[in-house]
Amino acid sequence: RQSRRFSVAMGQRLFQQGDRGSSMFFVASGVGIVFLEDGEGRRTVVGELTAGQCVGELSLFRGELRATTVVASPVGVDVIEIGSDALEGVLRARPMLEDMIDDLVARRELEKRGNTSLL
Repeated sequence: RQSRRFSVAMGQRLFQQGDRGSSMFFVASGVGIVFLEDGEGRRTVVGELTAGQCVGELSLFRGELRATTVVASPVGVDVIEIGSDALEGVLRARPMLEDMIDDLVARRELEKRGNTSLL
């Protein structure tokens, strides 16, 4: 998958906790609300995504299921989806980004284990 930019309207899901994913997302504008869901359908807000932040990297880099659900806020959210093919091209062109991405993934894994901020 390559990359694409698209909008998610208020209340619509970007992705669902437990889904498989082969891409990550950068927020271009707007706000995404990040939820954890329990087995009974209850949601707990664990954060917000704003311009410049990313989400979904553990699914892309580690093949993990989506750890959270992301829904567009009342203002909506515009995202840039980066698929594995597009990312490989970027990393070939800019190898220094690989270290930055490794740091981000390691930080997310620590957050996930410690159940601290998942952003």
